[in-house]
Amino acid sequence: MKRKLSNSLIIAAAGSGKTTELIKQIIQKANILPNDKYLVVITYTNSATNEILERLQKKVSVQPNIFVGTIHSFLIKFLIKPYGKVLGLVPNELIITDYEIKVNKSSKNKFVEKNMIVSTFLRKESLPTII
Repeated sequence: MKRKLSNSLIIAAAGSGKTTELIKQIIQKANILPNDKYLVVITYTNSATNEILERLQKKVSVQPNIFVGTIHSFLIKFLIKPYGKVLGLVPNELIITDYEIKVNKSSKNKFVEKNMIVSTFLRKESLPTII
């Protein structure tokens, strides 16, 4: 029988064992995770991301289809990078580093160009729905 993965949300006070419980759930879900699916863990901070990954790596080898990161890093990895160029919303010379969008150095007004890229990308109706 095929087990179905479900969404989880953990809300608790500091020091109550959230990270420990999360690591336990990641390991359990990774065991039934198909190779063509991603397990996504979205955190509020880079510090939380690093803490989760450090603890997780002490227990298991982290599979390439397990993503742990902030909402910003998630959007960059799964939306902006793969769809931005395909949809023609970002120039070929666009480089995304962590949380910064850099445009061609010859651009006259980089701030305006960045805002145009981001706002156009966010308005595009053909983007996939993330649940």
